Amino acid sequence: MTAELYWLPKPDDFQGKLGAIKQSGADEPSRLDALRRLANHNLSLSETAALARALEGAARGPGDAPAKAGFRGLRVAVLASSTVEHLLPGIRVAALRRGLLLDFYVGSYGQYRQELLNPASGFYAFKPDLVWLAVDADEALMAPSFSPEARDLEALAAEREAEW
Repeated sequence: MTAELYWLPKPDDFQGKLGAIKQSGADEPSRLDALRRLANHNLSLSETAALARALEGAARGPGDAPAKAGFRGLRVAVLASSTVEHLLPGIRVAALRRGLLLDFYVGSYGQYRQELLNPASGFYAFKPDLVWLAVDADEALMAPSFSPEARDLEALAAEREAEW
């Protein structure tokens, strides 16, 4: 079973349409609008990846042409305890469907604490609008290797909450 957006139409000649958009020489708002129309189809994994590549670098701040043309730029920092890069193309295309242009900062693998605690890190320099903290269950729970009392679990939970 594959996950697909069955309610959206399948694209006719996706590669041809994407190539035409890239080669069109249209202004950026027109190009982004054409990419958005193409994104509103039932895309395969490879089509999603190709569309996401065409969008890279398109995020803009307030006052830029894409924002004025009905698109909003959003800077998203992703700090994780695992690999997340494979998720970004799908997120970028899903956001495009809603008029959002995402610019991502992805912290180094498993280094989210260092990114958060170091004011000179790339995370702070990026100045995100949104932070996605993606930690696995062991990281999130700080699962002890023994069976602590309930009060010890509360202390661990409070420590983790304070850290975040």
